[in-house]
Amino acid sequence: MTTNDEFFTERAKNTAARVAEWSAAFEEELGVDGRSALSDGCVYAVGSAGRGELGGSSDLDVFIVTNGEPSRVNEALVQAPLIRMMRRFKLPPPSNDATFLRLHGASELEHRLGAVNDDSPQNTFTARMLLLLESRPFYGQEAYKALLRRVVQAYWRNEQAHADHYLPMVLVNDIVRYWRVVLLNYEAKFASKEREAKTSGELEQVRLAKWLASYKLRFARCMTCYSMIIVLLWQTREQEGKLPHVSQDMMLELIGLTPVQRLQAVLAEATGAGAGGVVTLVDELLALYAGYLASRTMRDDELKGKLRDRSNGPSLFERADTFGDKMAQLVQELGRSSRLIRYVVV
Repeated sequence: MTTNDEFFTERAKNTAARVAEWSAAFEEELGVDGRSALSDGCVYAVGSAGRGELGGSSDLDVFIVTNGEPSRVNEALVQAPLIRMMRRFKLPPPSNDATFLRLHGASELEHRLGAVNDDSPQNTFTARMLLLLESRPFYGQEAYKALLRRVVQAYWRNEQAHADHYLPMVLVNDIVRYWRVVLLNYEAKFASKEREAKTSGELEQVRLAKWLASYKLRFARCMTCYSMIIVLLWQTREQEGKLPHVSQDMMLELIGLTPVQRLQAVLAEATGAGAGGVVTLVDELLALYAGYLASRTMRDDELKGKLRDRSNGPSLFERADTFGDKMAQLVQELGRSSRLIRYVVV
C-alpha cells in the first residue's frame, strides 16, 4: 500500500466532518418552504468537497437537481438558503455571481446526453459529468441515489444487446470530451482576460491567476477524469475465462469512490495480481497527488509565488507535468489488455 494512505484518509475524514457541518447548517436555513421545494431533489457537492480533499482555503461548489419539474420559484427557495449558509461559514460566494447555481431537472441531465445543447447555456454537461466523477450528496440522499441510477441507465441504454460483455464506450467518450472541453475553456478564458488587461500590472495578475488555474487543472481535474478511465480499463482487462463487462451496479460502486480511492483500489488489486508495472505507476501517481494536496494548504498568493520558483529542485509545474506523463503511461499500460482503450483514443 502507498505510504500516503494515512494522509489521504485524514484529509477525507476532515472533509466529511466539514461537509456534514455545512449540510446541517444548510438544512437549518432551508426551512419548511425550502424543504418542500427540494422534496424530490438533491444538492450534491463537487470539487474538493466532492473529492474528499478540502483544504483550509477551499470553497464549496454544488449542483441542485430535482427528479421532478424545475421551477424558478423552487430554485429561489433553495438558492437563498445555500448563499446564507455560505456566508455563515465565510465561504467564497458562488462563482460567476451564482450563474450556475440553478435548479436542474434530472430529465435534462439524462436526455441531453450527446445533444448539441448538452452544456450551453444550462451547464448540464458539466453537472452530469461531475455528478459521475467527483460528487457526494449534500442534501437529499435518496433523491441523489435515484438521480445517479437514472443517469447511469442513460449511458447503459444499449446494455441489453451486450448483456454479459458491456463496455461503457459512450461514457468513456463523454469523460474524454469533458477533459478536452475543460482544457479548451481554460485557454479561452485566460486569452480573453489577457486581451482585456489594460496595464502591465493587470496582465501580470492575469498570468499569475492563469498559472494557478493551470496547476489545479493538471492535478485535480486530470485526477477526476482519468481515475475513472484508469479503473474502467483495469476492470475490463482481458482475463482468462472471463468476458470484460461493466454492469450498472459496478459503475455505481465506482462512482461512490473518490478519485483517490479509485486509484487505491486499482493499486490493491494490481498488487494481488502481481502487476508490478501498474503498481509502480499508481504508487507514483498517488505520491505526486499527495504533494499537490499538501501544496494547496498554502494561500493562493503564496502558491502563485511557488509556481514561479524553480530554484529549489523540481518546480511545482514540473511535478504537474510528471503527473500527466505518469497518467498517460498508466493508460497505455492498461490499454494493452483492455479493448476499452480504443474508445479513449479513437
